[in-house]
Amino acid sequence: MFVVANRIPLKDEWLDAFEERFNACAEYIKQQPGFIQMIMLRPDKANDPHVIMTTWQSKAAFEYWMQSENFKLTHRNPMPEEAFSGMNVIEYHEISILIEKKVTYSEFST
Repeated sequence: MFVVANRIPLKDEWLDAFEERFNACAEYIKQQPGFIQMIMLRPDKANDPHVIMTTWQSKAAFEYWMQSENFKLTHRNPMPEEAFSGMNVIEYHEISILIEKKVTYSEFST
């Protein structure tokens, strides 16, 4: 599996709007062949970036997404430049070890 981590530094007053935009575009990425999951991590400390992690069946599936019409649709109205406190950084990773525990909603919500 292939994971892409996009670290996006945002100004505090734009955090909610940013998350709402990503959530509104969820259907586009969910339709994409090879897509497995997306996780958005909100920073715990001020001035740390949001981290968007997407998991794909393969690097080729991710590259296909980058060229797709759905990708273009999700990026057609970018956030204004004043929303960002710096440049984003994109990292690419192959999963070498994956350890999971299935968690029920009741375990997660406590």
